[in-house]
Amino acid sequence: MKKVLFLVFLFPVWTISAQTNDQSEFSMAQAQNQEIYIQFDKPFYLSGETVWYSLFNMTADAHRLIFGRRFMELALIDRNKQIVKKERIKVEDGRSAGQFELPGFLTTGNYMIVVSYPFEDVENFIYRKVISVFNPNEIISSETEEQRQVSAQSAGSSTVDSDYVTVVANKRSYGARERASIAINLKGFTNADLSVVVRERRMSTEKQRDIRSIMLDPGNPEVNATLSEVERTNYRENKPLNWSLVSSHGSLLYELLQLDSLDGSSIPYAYVAEDQVSLTIFEVKPGLFVLDGTELTGDRKTFFFNNFSFSKRTFNSMTFRTTRDMADNEGMMNFSWIVRPRDYNKVFNAELLRTPQASDYVLDYAQKKEILGEIYKGQAYEPVPEKESRLETNRMNYQPIQYQKTADYSDMASVPEFLKEIVTGMKVWNTPKKKDVKLNFSGGRYESAPLFLVDGVPTLDLEKVFAIPMTDIEGVGVMKDPQNGTQRDQAQEVARYGYFGSNGVIVIRLKEGVTNPFQEEFNDLLSTKLYIQTGNYPQPDYNTRNRKSPSPDFRPVLYWEPLVKARRGRAQIDFYTSDDVGVYEVIVEGIGENGEVIHARQSIVLGNPALFSKN
Repeated sequence: MKKVLFLVFLFPVWTISAQTNDQSEFSMAQAQNQEIYIQFDKPFYLSGETVWYSLFNMTADAHRLIFGRRFMELALIDRNKQIVKKERIKVEDGRSAGQFELPGFLTTGNYMIVVSYPFEDVENFIYRKVISVFNPNEIISSETEEQRQVSAQSAGSSTVDSDYVTVVANKRSYGARERASIAINLKGFTNADLSVVVRERRMSTEKQRDIRSIMLDPGNPEVNATLSEVERTNYRENKPLNWSLVSSHGSLLYELLQLDSLDGSSIPYAYVAEDQVSLTIFEVKPGLFVLDGTELTGDRKTFFFNNFSFSKRTFNSMTFRTTRDMADNEGMMNFSWIVRPRDYNKVFNAELLRTPQASDYVLDYAQKKEILGEIYKGQAYEPVPEKESRLETNRMNYQPIQYQKTADYSDMASVPEFLKEIVTGMKVWNTPKKKDVKLNFSGGRYESAPLFLVDGVPTLDLEKVFAIPMTDIEGVGVMKDPQNGTQRDQAQEVARYGYFGSNGVIVIRLKEGVTNPFQEEFNDLLSTKLYIQTGNYPQPDYNTRNRKSPSPDFRPVLYWEPLVKARRGRAQIDFYTSDDVGVYEVIVEGIGENGEVIHARQSIVLGNPALFSKN
């Protein structure tokens, strides 16, 4: 058994990439016949804001969404060709969506978003776009603040008709904090993948590019007059994409550098607490390993690196199972993530050197954000409650069935004493020469010490665990395999941790405000973001009680939904308006089932329509 596993691990990383799913296969011809378009929630951003995006990955010839899974890399580049932000993104059946935060220290300037494949030459990027970022401290002077007033907009309405959709609002105009409903109807076909944003029309400070622009033939003079150089991707410049590792495009691979020795009889692995799975670390060459996270969910992950050797143990013949395979915990491995440099000189464009000029609208917008910040900082008002977000769970903080609070055992002086009290038959050594813990289960005792989770941080450092003051601990729990058919809940409880819990798990919860002694070193190594996972766009919940909140609502973007499915010829969106009267645009973009390129705009009015001129 061990020999077979060992041989499998020696295959090159590109051979072991996730190819088990047919939809991950991607031929060279398909890889070259692809295009990307991204819709953003805003045409510009302030430093410190969140950029929200909706991505379409389609064939360049027929404009159909590309079936299958891809892992790409999104990078934000500054004028010095330095990486400001870099994240992996997952593209599933031609669609992806997510968000990333702009650092608050960014200076006013142009920045470039580049989308490419992680293990390919960055020159083979498949999308790039320049966005303008403004630093509020740089564009708002004290003199400007005294003179500038936050005023209602005055703008004409505009509509862009589409051959493929109609956008219909349920009312001609809306009041403040009123619920609006928009119907999107397809023409001549039944299904489409869309993204929708509703924002102030004045936000667009320059000629807007729409999804149709990328479909035009670059040999056509009209295209050269319409698109700037930076808006053309490689393929649209008739420049073939020279892929070298197409087979890896469907896999999420991360490289690890081993920092300490590995026992020859051991197998390294990573346990991912949030997904409750164990992953084998594949050795590419001595000291260099690859972790394949293809099947993992995205966002922040907690990795616990360890190494095990397999052996068979024999227990008392009176137990329900006399033999079973177990894993010996041989200790925590020390790895570091490998981040390979990428040469963004190859995608640099002179447009990055230009400094964007802040329009009156940008200045108004920045001032409104500043006013809100001061209001909430001074606690003048509480922010309006938002719609409930999806709950994020950290399974490292799971509370076991067997869990006792220290408040119920006030006479316990130390962690070892408390452990002996709450777990019958547990063996604890706490002497200057030996510090150890062994958990008993029905019919036997684990050979190695359990792994401790201190507020979700894994550790094998018993001495440091034993030194935690009892006054800092809220409670302690135990997970183990009781080897008893009548105790299935406990068996399933520890089983979810796989090899991670093969010797049992002891959970320690610290009291609120207590510093975790293991957190700092753990953060340095064991946390990364596998790929961006779509979050919930912040939207207020103006129910009957919240609608009368005195807190001002200056939202310029009323609604953002990057993954809208139009089925049976129709889709509908609902949202609440803000306090800012004026003209807003409902912007719908997407791809139909037969490659229809969808772009439509419909104006709606917040306030009295008579206040706004008609253009």
